[in-house]
Amino acid sequence: AHRLILAKSDLSIHHLLAPVLARTRSPQKAALETSSVELAAQMAKRGAGIAFQTRIGIEAELSAGSLVHLPLNDNGQVLSDLGVYVRSSRYLPVAVDAFVRALCE
Repeated sequence: AHRLILAKSDLSIHHLLAPVLARTRSPQKAALETSSVELAAQMAKRGAGIAFQTRIGIEAELSAGSLVHLPLNDNGQVLSDLGVYVRSSRYLPVAVDAFVRALCE
């Protein structure tokens, strides 16, 4: 069995993976739980286990071949809602608002 490097509950990927991991035949205790995406990637790179994350932030490692991205398939894909966030009682800058509206069309 491979050791798992999992995200702590304060990261969204933790909540995306929880149902998938709950259905595994032999649940495993994580070798490491961290809130640091960088630490998880570095530990995987050093062979300490398997980390779960998106391609974002590990592009250089993927290009160099030091990490490999294998998309998860859980009767479809494990999907996340991508959003733009702003502090409450504030408004998005006009350019950001226009960009987001263009993306949504």
